[in-house]
Amino acid sequence: MDEKMAQLKIQDDGTIGEEVIEDKLEPEKVDYHKLDKVDLIRLCGEKDKAISSYEAERGAQHDAFNKEIENLNNYYIAKVKELKALIGYYERKFGLIKSLIDIEKEENKDDSIQRTTKR
Repeated sequence: MDEKMAQLKIQDDGTIGEEVIEDKLEPEKVDYHKLDKVDLIRLCGEKDKAISSYEAERGAQHDAFNKEIENLNNYYIAKVKELKALIGYYERKFGLIKSLIDIEKEENKDDSIQRTTKR
């Protein structure tokens, strides 16, 4: 299976195309038994730098993801509050309209007036 690396690029006509990357950097294989003390110390130092760089990048990504989740959480909390307020508004409006309709119905058939006149 021959996998070729490619990157996206904007072509002259404005469309997006792929550009194949031909040259690869192959990792250099090192036989640790052939290295002397100075090379092993340098290699361990480079390894430690790479690990600390990886941990710093991982920590930055973790903090960025947490911040984004916090922002999304705050946004949706505010949105839910807004929608609850809107629902409350329409419930109050519905109650008012219902009360007005009930008042209009009561005016047409007011039992208290009829009872006093019929006695």
